[in-house]
Amino acid sequence: MNTAASDEIRYELGVVGGRIEALRLVHEQVYAAKNADRLPLRPYVMKLLEGLLALHEEAGVRLDAQVDDVDISSDTAIPLGLILNEFTTNSVKYAFDGEGRPEQPSIVVEARKRDNRMWVQICYNGKGLPISAQNSRPGTGTGMALIEGLARQIGAKPDWASERGATLCLEFPHR
Repeated sequence: MNTAASDEIRYELGVVGGRIEALRLVHEQVYAAKNADRLPLRPYVMKLLEGLLALHEEAGVRLDAQVDDVDISSDTAIPLGLILNEFTTNSVKYAFDGEGRPEQPSIVVEARKRDNRMWVQICYNGKGLPISAQNSRPGTGTGMALIEGLARQIGAKPDWASERGATLCLEFPHR
């Protein structure tokens, strides 16, 4: 990344690095839990998002995370981590620059277990989704398409809202 010829290339390499980091964290958490199939959700989400925001510390984005202390399967953790990575990376890239930047940019993530289901919401307080993304079906941008495909892997349908920023809600079976 440091020797890349342009800021755009550096950014794209950072995106790929974030995805690799999400996968690395799953393996680290599974190893620490000494269980090949399950990992604690809270430390995984915290390490992932704190690491991503540290990479973009110049944006000054605050993280507010309220994540239940539950274990999830590694088969769920991988796609969920990649969804959180994609949402956070795109938020930092597009939502907090230029006109409409909030005084204190923030990303809020909640993850709650309800009966045998997980409910995850991630939102930011910057610029909302572009009008073209709001008026078209989800999955029309590269990031949205990736999130849509990953959500299907865990049995969720992304629910998008763009009011005072953007919000992504996912509900899926707790495994």
